[in-house]
Parts: sequence; structure tokens; C-alpha cells
Amino acid sequence: MAAVSKAAINDVQKALNVIRSTVAEEDKDTQLATLALLNSTSDSIIQAARKMGDAQTKTKTQKVAIPQTKVVKQKATASSDTDDTERTRSNDDLSPTKPQPPLTPQQQREQ
Repeated sequence: MAAVSKAAINDVQKALNVIRSTVAEEDKDTQLATLALLNSTSDSIIQAARKMGDAQTKTKTQKVAIPQTKVVKQKATASSDTDDTERTRSNDDLSPTKPQPPLTPQQQREQ
């Protein structure tokens, strides 16, 4: 407990002692009325303490915007042929390629 809380509790204890000594000399009805007042005061203090406790335990949630990504679809190239076997190929596509001879040292230096 903090020092401020201890001082507040001591003040309340002194006030209750004053009430206790004053009511002890009174009749039964006054004692019951005083007890009812203390009870209602206790209830209001309990409710206030619960509200303070609820305010401390509440957590705030913050909404964070998540950037949306666009999905870009590429258009497929339209071809008139749907089957690869029906495509016509030129003779150049089917002929084997000839290997190139290696470069001479002079050609290598020039590059």
C-alpha cells in the first residue's frame, strides 16, 4: 500500500471510532439507522472500487489496416490452334543446328 492509502485508512478508522462512540449512547432505532447508513456507504464504495478496477483491466484493441494486394491476371495469348500436333512448323525449326567452331586467340582478344 502507498503512504497516501495508509493515511486515508487511518482517517476512516478515526471517523468510524467517533461514530461508534456517538451511537453507543443512543437508542436502538438510532443505532439501526446509523448501521443502515454505514451499509449504504459501504455499498457505494464497493461499486466505485469495482468501476475503478474495471477501468484498469480493460484493454483497448486497435484496428490495423492491412493493405490489400491486387491480383493481376495476364491475358493468355489467343492462338487459333488449340492442339500442338496440328501446328505447322517450318523446316528450319526441325533441322539440327551445326556447332560453331571455337574462336581463335585473336578473335578472343578482340572481344
